[in-house]
Amino acid sequence: MRTFLILFFLSLSLRLGVLFLIPRDLIPPNPNWETGAVSISLATRGKFADPYLIPTGPTAHMPPLDVAAMGLLYRAMGTGFLGGLVRWILVAMAYSVLWGLMPWLGETLGIGRRAGILGGLVGAVSVTFPSELESYSGLVFALISNN
Repeated sequence: MRTFLILFFLSLSLRLGVLFLIPRDLIPPNPNWETGAVSISLATRGKFADPYLIPTGPTAHMPPLDVAAMGLLYRAMGTGFLGGLVRWILVAMAYSVLWGLMPWLGETLGIGRRAGILGGLVGAVSVTFPSELESYSGLVFALISNN
């Protein structure tokens, strides 16, 4: 638990620190990217549609769970700065949980706790933004790997 907390807070503090460096106009959801476009469409019109710059109608282009969660978030918080900020914070938290779980995952997969600690440390200090889907998918795969 101690290793998890160290990796989690290291990762989270670096990611939230980077968030302060991002220009304010890049925080709101971006309708020019497929994930943002479908999430905004879902939040504002209730349709899982239009992933591209031109209206294309209903789509199966994006994974539904992540986009639906963002659509609900944008419906609750809006598609402006606040909705985008909350999304970025949730993504930072998801990545931080993922990197914190690496020692446990290393043991679970049989590669060892030390390898997991090293992987978690490298991941925690490798801040990459923006990312929307990979962090949640990584968490799901990490948690089901034990079964």
